[in-house]
Amino acid sequence: MKSIGPLQATQLSNRENALFLDIREDAEYRTGHIPDAIHIPLKQLPERVKELEKHRGRPVITYCRSGSRSTATGGILKKHGFESVYNLGGGITAWQSANLPVSTR
Repeated sequence: MKSIGPLQATQLSNRENALFLDIREDAEYRTGHIPDAIHIPLKQLPERVKELEKHRGRPVITYCRSGSRSTATGGILKKHGFESVYNLGGGITAWQSANLPVSTR
């Protein structure tokens, strides 16, 4: 799975309608997440991956706090037919450092 930075992720979202997938735990998600991100904690992803079916064909950018846990999602998503899967290098921490928007809703 290719790792991309926050600015590349923003471009991919704008140009190709990429989906952001937040795989952090519930408490982490509530502290702030990328607007419109889908939240499925990593431990639940194998059972809940079908929830992403309607988004097949779109690039998927996975992220966690720092970019470590989200690297594990590539294999799961590719196994279920998602072809363009990226990891947000540095996670939400890098996103916030780049002064990009974060939502708490």
